[in-house]
Amino acid sequence: MENAFKNLIKVVVSQVPILAVAKFWWTDVEKNPVAAAVFALVYEFLVFAFGFGKKIWSQFEPELLKATTDWIRNFVLNFSPGFQKRYNTQVRFDHRVFNVSGLRTQGSCVLDVEQVFVELKIAPSHIQKANTDPLAFKDISGSEPIWEFLRRMKNNEGIALSIIGPPGCGKTTMLQHIALTFASNKQRRYRLNTLIPIMLFLREHAKTISDTSPSLGELVQSHFSSLKRYSDMNIPAKWFEKQLRTGKCIVMLDGLDEVADEEQRRAVSKWTDEQVRLYPQCRFILTARPQGYRDAPLTQAHILEIMPFKPEQVERFIRNWYLANKLISYGKDDVGVRQDAEQKTQDLLKRLRGQPALSGMTVNPLLLTMIAIVHNYRGALPGKRVELYDEICAVMLGHWGKAKGIEESLTAKQKRAVLQPLAAYMMKKSLRTISIEEATRIISSHLKQVGVSDKNVLNFLRGVQAGSGIMSEKEAGIWSFAHLTFQEYLCAVHWHETGRAEKLSQNEWKWVVSNSWWHETLRLYASQRDATNIAKACLEIKSISSLILANQIREEALKLDEIIRKELEKILEKNLESENIELRHIAAEVLLNRRLKNPFSQIDEGIEVDSNLITYAEYQLFLDDLPPKEDRHPYHWIDIKFSKGMAKKPVVGIGLQDAQSFCNWLTMRCGEKYRLPKRDEITRFSINISNEIGIWGHEGRLIGLSSEIETKLINQLSNLSNLPISD
Repeated sequence: MENAFKNLIKVVVSQVPILAVAKFWWTDVEKNPVAAAVFALVYEFLVFAFGFGKKIWSQFEPELLKATTDWIRNFVLNFSPGFQKRYNTQVRFDHRVFNVSGLRTQGSCVLDVEQVFVELKIAPSHIQKANTDPLAFKDISGSEPIWEFLRRMKNNEGIALSIIGPPGCGKTTMLQHIALTFASNKQRRYRLNTLIPIMLFLREHAKTISDTSPSLGELVQSHFSSLKRYSDMNIPAKWFEKQLRTGKCIVMLDGLDEVADEEQRRAVSKWTDEQVRLYPQCRFILTARPQGYRDAPLTQAHILEIMPFKPEQVERFIRNWYLANKLISYGKDDVGVRQDAEQKTQDLLKRLRGQPALSGMTVNPLLLTMIAIVHNYRGALPGKRVELYDEICAVMLGHWGKAKGIEESLTAKQKRAVLQPLAAYMMKKSLRTISIEEATRIISSHLKQVGVSDKNVLNFLRGVQAGSGIMSEKEAGIWSFAHLTFQEYLCAVHWHETGRAEKLSQNEWKWVVSNSWWHETLRLYASQRDATNIAKACLEIKSISSLILANQIREEALKLDEIIRKELEKILEKNLESENIELRHIAAEVLLNRRLKNPFSQIDEGIEVDSNLITYAEYQLFLDDLPPKEDRHPYHWIDIKFSKGMAKKPVVGIGLQDAQSFCNWLTMRCGEKYRLPKRDEITRFSINISNEIGIWGHEGRLIGLSSEIETKLINQLSNLSNLPISD
């Protein structure tokens, strides 16, 4: 009754203003009754809205008051002028360096990740089908950059991205790139909102996680509070916990597989699952090699696999890498610096095209980096590939792990001392896979020599697989070297170090040379030792394949008897004129490859001219490649091949279009740009011709003839036709 009376009083009081207006302005109300009525209705509506709004406010007031109080409290707790800016700067400092610390042959320059990085492609995968071979090429349809997958992640989803890939595929570098992108506030180019990047290397925190299981907020707060590492950070209390709770972070946990202890690895995996559930609004990315992840997978994660480099990515990386190096080396950026970088890029690409064994390694970013560093360090990638393979094995078996702070009981040399006899055995038995029982029989004695029990063969192989990927378990109990190249190289080194090959009889050498399975190993061995016995066996057999091998040995051998070397040269000369098309073709290939390997005369930046004319034998290679209907034979030939005794003489009697077609063929074959020389280019270097031979020039005119010969030719042509002769 009392409330009803109070409400009645409020209603009466609310009508006082409208009654007062009616009393004092009654004359105006009579003159404008419609306007007065509208005014009255608006007033009544406002009275109603005020009363209703007051009731709504009474319901929301406690919650709004609490939210405001929490905001003020958080602001006070997190207040530290410029901290997030300082933190982002620190992230850029921590992750800006392109890491090649595992490599013994390092360049003199420290490169920024963003200068070199080439966007990787990743695709949904399954752990059982994941690629473990660092040299295998794989392409899954639907592969996309990481940014596409990050955009699809939803708040409160509570699911992580587990990114897996073999050693050296670029997992860590990709996380660095993500961290730098968010720390530099460049994520908008990928249509992503601002997030605070948190990147941790799990190997550094595995023990803490296993022993005390802190929350991610506590772990990160403790990590960045270290005065030894970050003396000037001045982190506000619980700053990271607050950011994680509100979903403002992207969390990157690198290297689950690098947690060596299996029990610790499972504990870290379980802890990661808990953090994903604890902070469901944040985005989580975890990386691992397939073997390490298979033993300790996350329970709630999308599995994504990194795709190997494609040719266009390889070229982009080499170009980025050389440009970054040259900019630092010169200390400036101008056209000349960029031209130098491009020249080096093209030189490396050319050498890779000419060495398929090296080119096959470029699918792996780490190995491609090694190739680029060695090329820059030496100025070339010579035929002695063993030096590059030695570098690769050293890094993958030991130096890389040490650079990451991973302690191992065996050194890289000790691991190689065990793997080399296994590789030699597998080569001898023509095996690409081997059972664990057979492998145990071969390497158990070698393991004992480096202080490891023969009962630990399986653990040793698993350690090599997890740490380097040089060997891997293809299926249960069946092992193999990740790439035949490693098996061949380690076998060749075993022969070299043990002197095993020196005990072979000449008949045994002939047997080995007759089997193409051994040819790559023989080349790798020859580049480390005296190859005379191998070359002798090749000359005795005289098959097509043995003569091909002999020419390769001649080019690559560390040492070769002078008499044998001369004998090989005589056979080459003879085969240039052989009636056997295959032998003739091989000899001509050697001749052309020698020409392209030898330095040309440089006349301008990026422009070189060969001072020797193309021979009949080399031109014959071009003719043999042409379609049957396309005739580019010299005018005076009466057969489909050159005459006896003409193989090494300059080819004459070809037209302008024939010469241009040859250049186009050479360009397509080698990947380098070849063309006819211009008149002014010809005059700037010495060419090995007489005045009786003319050269087709780029402008379409003959160059190099003496005035007497040119006049004589014009007179002869005039007698053959009444058509005018063009200048």
